[in-house]
Amino acid sequence: MKDSEKDNSRVNQGEIKINGGVSGSIFGDQKNETHYHSETSETNIPKEIEKILDNLSQEYPTNTATEKITLVEKAIETIEKKPKLKEKIIKSLQAGLIETLKQTLKHPAASIFIAVMKEWKK
Repeated sequence: MKDSEKDNSRVNQGEIKINGGVSGSIFGDQKNETHYHSETSETNIPKEIEKILDNLSQEYPTNTATEKITLVEKAIETIEKKPKLKEKIIKSLQAGLIETLKQTLKHPAASIFIAVMKEWKK
């Protein structure tokens, strides 16, 4: 392979974020062939929920069932103050997010939070 051919085979990678909840990665070469993998904001819902639970854990302990319920109550209040986030969560629940949450949320109050989310789905 010639040196010029080696240069053309290099892969450039970059991240792109677009307002409106779309992000992804761009992969391409110097021939401007680009492949775009999108990641909708719905796939970030578990991360957003985990972040809310973790942030609240700094203020609210989760040693007992009562403490976990209190934390989940505060998490719901936080989400309800963010109508766009609540709407995204509800849409995601309708698309089957419950199983994803069960597998990804590692927070001590996750099971209680998921039970409440099932009610939102109704």
